[in-house]
Amino acid sequence: MKKFKASMLRYFVLQGLIMAVSVSLWGNVSGTVFRDLPVNGTTSNTYGVKDANEFGVEGVTVTAYPGGSSTVTAANGSWSLTTSGDVRIEFSGWPAYLKESASSILNNSSVRFIADGGTANFGLHDSAEYCNVNPDMASVLMINGGLNGDKSIVKFSYSSNGLVSGGGTSYNGTQIATTTDVGSVWGLAYAKSTKKLYATTFLKRHTALKGNLGDIWVSDTTTNTTQAFYTIPNTGAIASNSDRGVTGASSSPSHDNQAYPQIGKIGLGDIDISSNEKYLYVVNLNDKKLYTIEIDADNNVATPPTTSDVTSVVIPDPGCTNGVWRPFALKSYHDFVYAGGVCDGSSGTESDLTATVYKYDGSNFTTVLNNFALDYTKVSLWDETTSASHFSSKWHRWDDSVDHGNAWPEPLFSDIEFDVDGSMILAFADRYGHQIGHKNYEYSSNNFHSEAVAGGDILRACLDNASNYVLESNGVCGGVTGAGNTRNSGPNGGEFYDDRFAKNSNTAGHSETSNGSMALLAGSGQLVLNSMDPVDYTGAGSDQDYFRSGGPAWYNNSGSNAGKKTRGYQLFRHRTYNNIGWGKGSGVGDLELLCPPAPVEVGNRVWFDSDADGVQDANEAGIANISVQLVCNSAVEATATTDANGYYIFSNDPTGTSTASRKYNIAALVANTSACLVRVPSVQGGSQQAALNGYSLTTADVGEGADTNINDSDGILVGDNADAAIAVIDIPSSGANNHSFDFGFVRLVSIGSTVFYDFNDDGLQG
Repeated sequence: MKKFKASMLRYFVLQGLIMAVSVSLWGNVSGTVFRDLPVNGTTSNTYGVKDANEFGVEGVTVTAYPGGSSTVTAANGSWSLTTSGDVRIEFSGWPAYLKESASSILNNSSVRFIADGGTANFGLHDSAEYCNVNPDMASVLMINGGLNGDKSIVKFSYSSNGLVSGGGTSYNGTQIATTTDVGSVWGLAYAKSTKKLYATTFLKRHTALKGNLGDIWVSDTTTNTTQAFYTIPNTGAIASNSDRGVTGASSSPSHDNQAYPQIGKIGLGDIDISSNEKYLYVVNLNDKKLYTIEIDADNNVATPPTTSDVTSVVIPDPGCTNGVWRPFALKSYHDFVYAGGVCDGSSGTESDLTATVYKYDGSNFTTVLNNFALDYTKVSLWDETTSASHFSSKWHRWDDSVDHGNAWPEPLFSDIEFDVDGSMILAFADRYGHQIGHKNYEYSSNNFHSEAVAGGDILRACLDNASNYVLESNGVCGGVTGAGNTRNSGPNGGEFYDDRFAKNSNTAGHSETSNGSMALLAGSGQLVLNSMDPVDYTGAGSDQDYFRSGGPAWYNNSGSNAGKKTRGYQLFRHRTYNNIGWGKGSGVGDLELLCPPAPVEVGNRVWFDSDADGVQDANEAGIANISVQLVCNSAVEATATTDANGYYIFSNDPTGTSTASRKYNIAALVANTSACLVRVPSVQGGSQQAALNGYSLTTADVGEGADTNINDSDGILVGDNADAAIAVIDIPSSGANNHSFDFGFVRLVSIGSTVFYDFNDDGLQG
């Protein structure tokens, strides 16, 4: 019996040892690669930390060393690898439009060191989305008549809400440019790094032009000064401004019959800017081309672009029948340019009205949404009926033969936005709202107009499982039901966004209030849409304070209240009938967020290269208390001290809070420059740093794997210092954080002893 027990004991001990060895040899490391968003509703997200509203990034390669085993992230960004012991994890192969996020409170490098069985999340961000919770916004006020010095481009806070104060004709917003500066404009594009706002000339009846139909203007949003930037050629021609009240008061009515049939056909359409702010994109309505203007060397406006900086390409006709192709809308998104337009049905019927969206990669156009029908039912602009016989309860073909009265909505596909889940949002202006005036003369008549009512539309298209865009149907998009699904107004019934002006909630108001321009603050969960009568009337005060106005309205993009308007803000109100502004007509132009540029940071590790091979191995520790400097133009801009794990960061983020190892608000650290370097000073010599006593610099530029630069040592001995130069390619644009500036050190080894004569042959030194 004792012998049996002893053998059993040996068996269980052996099994325990086997299990212990198995656990120590094989463990899982895991994590999530996610897309950082700047905000979460009305609060800031934390960069480098996965917040609740942030999505995973699929298809990113995750490699573990030693061994080099790898996997790719799943649809939700998760990953897992079976490894042995501590590992170095490297992330690679993410989409080009994404960059490493800032480190914030955690170290967010593409190289991570994980203990056996540990986890590591990795944040990536689209620098074009970077913003704060409450940025300024810019928009365009359409002003009737001449170049009279009224506000034209204004800015206001994203959190703005409510009515214009005062009676008569009133405006909100801080002036950026006046009608005297720019004349009639519509499209806006903003360069964050230089705070320059670009605006495109737009032909609108009864509104004076400043110069040529192809003029692009640029305003400095800090000094509120404006000047001409570039003139796009071949934009068409129109007679002088003499019939638009240029020499008279803006209250003087005008005919301007020459402009009526040309709206949406000549001049410029939308404008946008690339995420790296190297290129402006603009649509020429006359020759139907997409123009690309290189601005990276000219963004200071001191030396405007020349013809050698400009290229153009025809936006393809999608095959319009009984009408003409009319491109207008633009959006630069994820390193592509999206262009949209309508087949105007001008020689046919409403069944010939369609819209198309293209994606342009710099060489070719591919179709994203192809000729989808616009002959769906729309709720009447006047009394919210859906009667088929009502003159404004549908889109109408473009018809320039006669003035159609107060309302005759014609689709002008004017703007494109993308939600954070990849959904595409399409905004339509009412072309007819730009053809008729408010208390101006009717077309080819000496009769005054009474009151214009212009209403566009807004549609949503969502990605299916094959990553194809599918237009909303009966108010449902991507499985989410919008607030307008019971409105009987939209493709196949209802609509996703309930874009209406409500009077006492349930009584008749105005439907289809879109003025055709949008902005989206990533992570806010909302879309901002410039609208007619943006503030709903709930019975408080005079209803006249809510009518004949224009400005942004905010709509939910998801959740149980998807598509519902949450608030509005009046940029103008014309409380009484007059012909100064546009009342319920198309009175506002484009919308643009004036966000700060995404910060850049460099870092991040000083370590002990125990095997002296120049590679950051998984079991090699960081070195604490090492002084590291950022040197720009030969001047020391900041000094950090590595933390307990050997990490340090330098950043130009003005909102960051500096610590010993993390230094922020370094103005000299900018993107697209080679003026800076990272230095570990006094790595040898008489003034050697105390924490480096007994160490020497390891071999530089060795590394391991597919990208040796991210796990090697970058320090080059220059005198007694170790320097790592920052090249243009290292931080080519705002938000391109680089955490690969690492410095390895090895132990100094002494070889040798004393030579002595052993007089007594005892082997001891006497």
